[in-house]
Amino acid sequence: MRTLILGSGLSRETNGWLGTYGFETTAASLGQSLIALRGAIPGLEGHANLSGLATRSQRRTLLGTLRGDFLAQLEAQRHTTDLLLWDLGHELLGVYEYADGYVTRTPELVQSGLDSALARSARHLAFGTDEHFRLWRLALDEWHAKVTALGLGGRTVLLAPRWPRQFDDGSPVGSVANFSPDDLDTVTWHYLQAAQHTVDGLHVVGTDVLGIAQRGRSGEASVFALADVTSHALAEGVNALVYDEESPVPPPLPRVERVSSNDFVVHAADDHASREFALYVTSRDGVHEKFSYQESPTFHVRVTDPGTYRFRLFYKRPHGKVAVYSAPVRVDSGA
Repeated sequence: MRTLILGSGLSRETNGWLGTYGFETTAASLGQSLIALRGAIPGLEGHANLSGLATRSQRRTLLGTLRGDFLAQLEAQRHTTDLLLWDLGHELLGVYEYADGYVTRTPELVQSGLDSALARSARHLAFGTDEHFRLWRLALDEWHAKVTALGLGGRTVLLAPRWPRQFDDGSPVGSVANFSPDDLDTVTWHYLQAAQHTVDGLHVVGTDVLGIAQRGRSGEASVFALADVTSHALAEGVNALVYDEESPVPPPLPRVERVSSNDFVVHAADDHASREFALYVTSRDGVHEKFSYQESPTFHVRVTDPGTYRFRLFYKRPHGKVAVYSAPVRVDSGA
């Protein structure tokens, strides 16, 4: 399974554990509120002090936050994304609004010094306020339309653990993003309910998981860095969802290897539920060739006529067959 991340450290750390189950990461966009995807504040990149950030990962995260570039990444990775991993941790510090654009308030933004400048000149919309929720709902509708158009609605997983009450050393968490943990759960529930009612085919994982915060160097709680026990539990939940024999998540997209101008190898990824696979070679004119069900997940295909083709791969699961399409491939000359 190839995953694309929209969220906070919560998704990043969960995805790290998913790697032990064979998941791969295509791209990660951390620190981008849905509201900020509606349009970035122009010119912010030129004012970012990247030297104030200790790691390359933090600098990359900040630049993505300032650009609000997740939708562009989603478009670019649409044919190599089997699972969209999402969480609400990046929403907790709110957004800034300025000049008809938005930027997500993140720890990296604070460390870069931009937060102080924005606090003086831009309007801060705090998480949980009526205005933040109203704009987030509008952005959710737009984001849902985009995800659906790209065929990723049924492939979206929202991580939704309960927020931490304690650190990994057992000491209590006083507040997170100016909320008590109980109040933060209550506020987050409204966003979670909106997501479930809006995003068709959304899968929610982790509502039964109580988060534990990892204590950082400053001694402060961070919902962006939960303890391993939390991210591991979330990863187990995602793995169980995806690889259950009755899984509602569509199987992985075909992986296509071009070996010559007319020859291709099409691979079906192991979804732990399918034992047989079939393949159709298709174009706008219809089906050009059919490969019957076989136990091998690999098909060797030769396309003899010029045109644009897609490979339709069938997975035979216990409850029926499921079909997914590859990205289009272009053949310029006949064989």
